[in-house]
This record gives sequence, structure tokens and C-alpha cells, in this order.
Amino acid sequence: MRIFLWLVCCDRIMTNFERMRRHFTDNARCNLCGAEVEDVSHALHTCPHAFCVWRELIHAEKIHEFMACDIKTWIRINLTKPSTFAKDSVHWDLMFGGTL
Repeated sequence: MRIFLWLVCCDRIMTNFERMRRHFTDNARCNLCGAEVEDVSHALHTCPHAFCVWRELIHAEKIHEFMACDIKTWIRINLTKPSTFAKDSVHWDLMFGGTL
């Protein structure tokens, strides 16, 4: 999980944008929602399909703030201050990492 989170923070997850950057494809679109660019932030954070999952785990009154964070801040807050967003902050670091 640590390595995965490190790769997320380094923007090295093999998203369609990353595949296009490496010339593996000519299409950076999200295959799930059709967004123009599927980068790490979109795939794990802002894609409507990811949002459906996060909406179940985050306090309703905090969802806007949760979605507005850049990816590195988002990860840092969720790992170091679990009560900021999570409905259930017990073992939130594991739930957050596993959900990603």
C-alpha cells in the first residue's frame, strides 16, 4: 500500500494519460465516464465512479472540501487527520488506502 501511495503522489499510476505520455496509446480519455483526461487525480478522486464510493465514506457536509483538494494534500490529510473527512475515522488510513 505504501508503494502504491508513493506512486500516486509521484503521478506514476498507469492511467490512460500516462499510457498516452509513454506512447502506449493515443487516447487519454477515461474509459468509465468519458472525461477528456484520465490522470491519477481523475481516476482515484474526481471520476464520477470514484465519487460514488467516496460519497459513502465521507461526511456529507465535508464532501465538497474533500473533492476540492489537490491529490497530494488529499492523501496527506486522509492519512494524517482521519477525522477531517471520514464518517468512521477508526482505521481510516487502512480504509482510505484500500479504497484507493
